Amino acid sequence: MKHHFVPEVYLKQFSRNCEGHFFKVKRGQKRAKKIHTSGVCYREDFYDIKNPTALHEHKLTEKSFLERYGFPYERGWINLIENFKSRQYVSRSQHEQLLKAYVSIKQRTHFFRRQFTDQKLLNRIFNEVTSKMYEEYKTLIDQRKVDFESIKSEQLEKMQDTSTFSEENHLRGLVESLVGINTPIHDALLKLLSMNFEVLTPKVDKDFFLTSDNPGFSLDGEKIWNTNFGRFDTVVFPIASKYVVAFQGFNNLNHLDVIKRVRYRKIDTNEVNLINYASLCTAEEFLFCESESFLNEFLKQENFPRVPTK
Repeated sequence: MKHHFVPEVYLKQFSRNCEGHFFKVKRGQKRAKKIHTSGVCYREDFYDIKNPTALHEHKLTEKSFLERYGFPYERGWINLIENFKSRQYVSRSQHEQLLKAYVSIKQRTHFFRRQFTDQKLLNRIFNEVTSKMYEEYKTLIDQRKVDFESIKSEQLEKMQDTSTFSEENHLRGLVESLVGINTPIHDALLKLLSMNFEVLTPKVDKDFFLTSDNPGFSLDGEKIWNTNFGRFDTVVFPIASKYVVAFQGFNNLNHLDVIKRVRYRKIDTNEVNLINYASLCTAEEFLFCESESFLNEFLKQENFPRVPTK
């Protein structure tokens, strides 16, 4: 069964009149092609939990649980986005829904799953986590004379040898996020909820925001990151052809407000292009745009690095 790893209802916001037809271009190419949103950003059975042990672990009864129940924000996406396009105020609930959707969309992509097969990245994360674990339980480990290094090496070897490691751990993370026990995702949400936000729109009518098969990005200083959930000072999330939500600056009381005032700011062509460039940097393979001519012109105007993502 076809599973979209970027929601089709999200992609339609980047098509004319949200009817589904837009233009795509592959990274490294210079000409856009027309396509329907139903024909991009999917894999067959991408969210099926095939391992019976994983189903039992989370007390699930069907392998299609994630595809059926894992992304509830999709059902109310159109109404949610309309609030951020036109309202002076949004509720705290709507603010939280948008942020949860952003984090979920980042986490559910094919790009995110690929990180589980990047052995260099996996080794670094594994070493960071186990080092932190050792420091936390050092006294107990030493008292019981546990051979921590041997256990660590054994687990790392298992992780490297498991052919289904990437898929199973990606799906486990999605389930844990859904039930609220994924600590890194939870911490990222709390940080995002404390940030101020504004909605950016182009000053020039012929300008458009792009999106990709890996929507949104983080900034840490001048560096562009795909997610970097642990450290960021700005998060930018394109939500439609003419609208981007930018989260930046911290206010410890911001997440307690019942009503959020929406600040709208018009930006010039240069700023639009900078945001679109960051979307290109963090795309896995494809960029999408409502306008064929804008996308083609954007791709002509400068030389893009091959793989600038972090």
